[in-house]
Amino acid sequence: MNWQTINRFDDKIEKIAVDPNESRTVFVVTDRKGFYRSKDGGNSWIDLSEVLKELKLKMDIKDLIFINSEPNVVFLATYYGLLRSNDLGDTWEKIELIPPEKEATINAIAVNPQNSQELYYVTNTTFYRSMDGGQNWATKKLPTTRAGWKLLIDPEEANIIYMGVRSLR
Repeated sequence: MNWQTINRFDDKIEKIAVDPNESRTVFVVTDRKGFYRSKDGGNSWIDLSEVLKELKLKMDIKDLIFINSEPNVVFLATYYGLLRSNDLGDTWEKIELIPPEKEATINAIAVNPQNSQELYYVTNTTFYRSMDGGQNWATKKLPTTRAGWKLLIDPEEANIIYMGVRSLR
């Protein structure tokens, strides 16, 4: 196996996400709030941080999800908000939440891979579900004193959702 450096971000890498529909499209999130995209396998990079600052969202990115069935669609969870892009991050639209932004910390997001209108997110105490792209939300208090931390929808059975938890201490 051979390795090759394609870019040095001069910062700790927090997340790397590769588009399942086009493997040359890569997103990188760095520790000091960097958010970058390459559409050519890492030969060139675009800084997307400014686009998110314009939306007045805190830049602590928690999760990034591609939708296999919908090329170019990306969901982004920040500390206090959810965003959707239909053009691989060139433009973003906010998804309205309950509770409102800045009142609950989002720890993870999941999106049904067959239906991007079916959204889920979890905070320290509550699980949220929308079946209409974020227009309406249903909530369920977590059955544990631990914080909801990671979400994953089973790729074979989309009605099965896995949630990892962690201690709040």
